[in-house]
Amino acid sequence: MQRSCSSPSGFDTVATSAEECKTPEKSLPIGIIASVFVCLCIYAVVAFVLTATVNYADLDRADPVAYCLRLISYPGFANLVTVGILFGMITTLIVYIFGQARVFYAMSRDGFLPKAMANIHPKYGTPYFITLVGSVIIAFIAGCVPMLYIVELANTGVLAAFFIVFVGLIALRRNSPTCRARSRSRCSTCSPRLVWSSASTSSGHSP
Repeated sequence: MQRSCSSPSGFDTVATSAEECKTPEKSLPIGIIASVFVCLCIYAVVAFVLTATVNYADLDRADPVAYCLRLISYPGFANLVTVGILFGMITTLIVYIFGQARVFYAMSRDGFLPKAMANIHPKYGTPYFITLVGSVIIAFIAGCVPMLYIVELANTGVLAAFFIVFVGLIALRRNSPTCRARSRSRCSTCSPRLVWSSASTSSGHSP
């Protein structure tokens, strides 16, 4: 459940910067597809090297890469990887806060949230108010709620958000036929259903 829901959750953050792109119809598809392809290649290479070095059953731990490096007598590189992972987690949180602020800004502008959250910084042109408020709320939750509950809540939220988007896309195709996208897919109707059924199946069989 956790892997099936969390793995693709970072790539949709690129789409939240659509209003800040000069040509979003060209830049966003390139950015999303390129980032997915690069990460997929890196994941495949790392997974191949790890499973070729260590039995896959021994990799079910919090630090498989560092464990593998220590096992082959490279403790210095293992420590370096651990530090890199720490910085990677920090930058990931910053990216999530970036996306969350843009989503709440759009909701506030459309009237779903208080208008005060749509305040834009006069110098930098960014939604600074919702960024600060969101960061404080996230820090409070992270400091007071057990990690297990946060993970379960995050996975449920990601799955629910993807489901709402998929349903919205299908409804938009049927209810607003005049609203045509610049790019279309022949599987635009069945793809959301396949993704949802796949996520539901994987979550139902996960321990």
